[in-house]
Amino acid sequence: MKRQTVLSIFTLSIFTLALLFAALAATAQTVVPLYTYPETDNGSTGVNWPALMSQGPDGELYSTIETNGTFNSGTVYKISTAGVYTPLYNFCAEGGNCLLTGSYPLGGVTLGLDGNLWGTTQNGGEDTVGTVFKMTPTGALTSLHQFNGTDGSGPNYPVFQGAGRQYVRRYPVWSTLRNVL
Repeated sequence: MKRQTVLSIFTLSIFTLALLFAALAATAQTVVPLYTYPETDNGSTGVNWPALMSQGPDGELYSTIETNGTFNSGTVYKISTAGVYTPLYNFCAEGGNCLLTGSYPLGGVTLGLDGNLWGTTQNGGEDTVGTVFKMTPTGALTSLHQFNGTDGSGPNYPVFQGAGRQYVRRYPVWSTLRNVL
């Protein structure tokens, strides 16, 4: 009787493992690229870490490319879940040192609680050491802050939010945007 119980438990265990492996195999997914970024003139895609990609309320995926666009100073773009790439904003339309809008957006964009996309540029602004911007999902950009070197420079990470505030990593420390805007 003992031997029969042990054999039944063993058989049940084998059957359970077989079902588990079958279920895992049935739910395995294949990864398919949504979009392949083309190389720019300098031989790179312009997509650099830590370029955050945020999903908007419309389901589209938003981010930045550092070195592409009409003026080779970066773009904010969106990609649909069907893989359609659409540039929304080209940085440095004003030319020169990109004094108004900045250039080289490095950290991607963060979807803010206000529904806008928040980001930074590593260069540009009046003192050419970076900016903070917000942009509507349709591409209307507002420059919110231009770093001057004494309040930081070269922001190179995404904007983060928490407790009703936005934070940006600027050289050399983290700061609350509420204190610099």
